[in-house]
Amino acid sequence: MGRKQRAKNNNVKRERFAVKELARLKKCLGLIDEKGNEISKEIKDISMVRDAKTIKKKNKDSMQVDGEDEAVKTKKLKKVTIVNEKTNVEHVYNAKTMKDQFGNYPVWYKRRLEKKKKHKKGNDNGAKSRKSRKQNLFTVTDPYQNLEYE
Repeated sequence: MGRKQRAKNNNVKRERFAVKELARLKKCLGLIDEKGNEISKEIKDISMVRDAKTIKKKNKDSMQVDGEDEAVKTKKLKKVTIVNEKTNVEHVYNAKTMKDQFGNYPVWYKRRLEKKKKHKKGNDNGAKSRKSRKQNLFTVTDPYQNLEYE
């Protein structure tokens, strides 16, 4: 079977499945009953209909407000409180060190990943780059270099 014949067969199959899928979606929304009879409902009763302009306008407004709030939150955010559901103990996490008052990290926090990130960044946060480690490994210092003989 050639490529064109396969494409033609797939198109026929796609049309057949589209009818079934549409019926299934209408059934989920409650537009048709079990037997397939249509129930006369208006779309406004089922969902809110909005045009694209109002959605874009709403998104722009919310992004501006959220952006200002996030900037304020990051400055003030130094401690986060989380209550453990099982033990009902309140943990106060420091945002910088990620440790709580007991010295434990959160469950989702992976120290190995943080170590990798620091290593990739370079020399900051105490992590040496590969190049500098290599140089330190092979540099030979002469103990008699700075001594003066009489």
